[in-house]
Amino acid sequence: MQTEAGTGTPLVTFKQDGEKLTGHYSSSVLGEAELSGSIKGTAIEFTVAASVQGNAISVTFTGTVDDANSMKERSRSPAW
Repeated sequence: MQTEAGTGTPLVTFKQDGEKLTGHYSSSVLGEAELSGSIKGTAIEFTVAASVQGNAISVTFTGTVDDANSMKERSRSPAW
């Protein structure tokens, strides 16, 4: 993932219940945070609620699942 703060490879763990996703997000940029989202076919969307330097931030990722270990990001909001 590329951001204004640099490039990184976040570790994301999902738990799937039907189309509902929950899980955990870990990166050098956003730190440790819980996530929630959905998956429909190969389309995935999830939101990470994190705290960066004491400021609450919510980042929504959308993309497609390639396989059990990778996905392609289509967009990120806010697009930082």
